[in-house]
Amino acid sequence: MDDKWRFYREEKKGDSPIFKISRRIYIILGIIIAVTIGAFIGIIMGSMKEIPSISSLKEYKPNLSTRIYDMNNELITQIYVEQRTLVPLAKVPAILQKGIVASEDDRFYNHWGIDLHGIMRATLINILHRKVVEGGSTITQQLARNLFLTQQRTFSRKIKEALLAIKIEYYYTKKEILEMYLNQIYFGSGAYGVESASRVYFGKHVEELNLSECAMLIALPRAPNDYSPYKNPEKALNRRNAILNRLASRAVI
Repeated sequence: MDDKWRFYREEKKGDSPIFKISRRIYIILGIIIAVTIGAFIGIIMGSMKEIPSISSLKEYKPNLSTRIYDMNNELITQIYVEQRTLVPLAKVPAILQKGIVASEDDRFYNHWGIDLHGIMRATLINILHRKVVEGGSTITQQLARNLFLTQQRTFSRKIKEALLAIKIEYYYTKKEILEMYLNQIYFGSGAYGVESASRVYFGKHVEELNLSECAMLIALPRAPNDYSPYKNPEKALNRRNAILNRLASRAVI
């Protein structure tokens, strides 16, 4: 008797409107999830076909300045689209290297191009502030974007940026990536790369910079116009001091 009653209750439950509605909801959700995953995979596959090959990465040459000298080998002027002079990483002061990493991507040496921890942290901070105050892009992602992509904020561009970052990390060492980044990023006032920035702001080679000057350059990439010592000297000074305090708190200096 108990078995018959249990079968009757299960049969009635299966025929109930609530059960049928729940089943339909699960089916619909399953379809939506499957379509979403399929679309995401499709976007990734399409993006993989559009990103540059590794040969393009190896053959890439950034825009450099053309220097014009007089008969005494004195520099008269420079002609450029992007004012840039390449320097090897060995000539960049260690404090400038460490400071840029600490400011832009403090997990640079621990991730493989994409920092999931950083993305989650940035998302949480942005939600708490109700606006975008921190990005989740790594140094490698920024390099990929600056070299090959546009600044347009689209989902497709972010996918390409991530795929390129992974590819760059696979073929290049961290030192090579950091060197490319330091020679590529914009510091404001028409200066691209640490050597040009050092010349523009301090009139000296990058290897000649002192701690305070290095901190000023570290402050600029996040917002070159806002922190420019030419446009906002007081704001630039405050930002430089904040960088020095941050480096001290992290035992970088």
